[in-house]
Amino acid sequence: MLRRGALDADGIFHTAFGLDILRIGELATEDSTAIETFGEVFAGSVWPIIVTDGFLHLTGKKALETDRPEVMPAFPRASQQTAFALAGRGIHANVVRNPRSVHGKGEAHGFVPMLAGVAREKGVSA
Repeated sequence: MLRRGALDADGIFHTAFGLDILRIGELATEDSTAIETFGEVFAGSVWPIIVTDGFLHLTGKKALETDRPEVMPAFPRASQQTAFALAGRGIHANVVRNPRSVHGKGEAHGFVPMLAGVAREKGVSA
């Protein structure tokens, strides 16, 4: 399914990642496999693959574009590392690092809870 979708695309902006923290290892594997699949399809092309990830791996220091964080055993998500590996093979892949955001059930402050509140009120999410 991903391969077929990528074949029809002029670029990929990959933002997906599962939310079930109890399955974090499985989700991380699925994520890396998806990014690798996009890379296989786009190899030899000029089509971009943009992957999103956060700053969790860079906690406690100033983050630079040149940073290549290690995969943490407790949180094995490797979106950045997979995208950078594709770039190292000449595939047009890059990473957008999203700022940290805390949200969840009962959370009342910050931008994400505000968006969730509007969606609940209006019955749609934009």
